Amino acid sequence: LTEGAIEILMYPNPAQDVLNISMKNVEKGTKLAIFNTLGVIVWTAEANESNLSVNTNDLAKGVYILQVSSKQGFLSAHKFVKQ
Repeated sequence: LTEGAIEILMYPNPAQDVLNISMKNVEKGTKLAIFNTLGVIVWTAEANESNLSVNTNDLAKGVYILQVSSKQGFLSAHKFVKQ
């Protein structure tokens, strides 16, 4: 990662009830979105803090993608599994 880039740690993976997202160097206005395998957004949030907990009880079992984007555009994507 480049200096100043957002660093992301997601745990546990696979997730059951909660997916924890820990971020370093997050900028105000950074957006998070979780997509299912059909490309449908199932959760969104604005990351104004360094730690978030996502309740995954409403998600069906399967593979999901967490997408991180800033005002400048796409930053990164991270795969996780919901059990």
